[in-house]
Amino acid sequence: MKIERKLESIGVTSNALPVPGRDGRTNDGIRIGTAAITTLNYSNRDIEDVARILFLVIIKKDIAKALEIKKALVRRANHIF
Repeated sequence: MKIERKLESIGVTSNALPVPGRDGRTNDGIRIGTAAITTLNYSNRDIEDVARILFLVIIKKDIAKALEIKKALVRRANHIF
C-alpha cells in the first residue's frame, strides 16, 4: 500500500508529488498540509505528535500506534475550542 493511502486510512490527508531536483517523472515525495497546525494553534507537543505519526506510518509501518496517537491529538485539539 502506498504511503498516501496508509495515511488516508487513519484520516491524514497527503498527496504524492515529484521531489524538486530529480527527474520529475516519479512521485517520490509527499506533501502534508500544515494549515490545521497553525489554525488550531498546535503546541510543540502536538507538532511532535504529528511527526511521530508520520514516522510510525512511513518508517515503522505501525498504523495502529499512529492511529492511537492521532486520536489523542484530535481529542486534545477538540478541547481547545
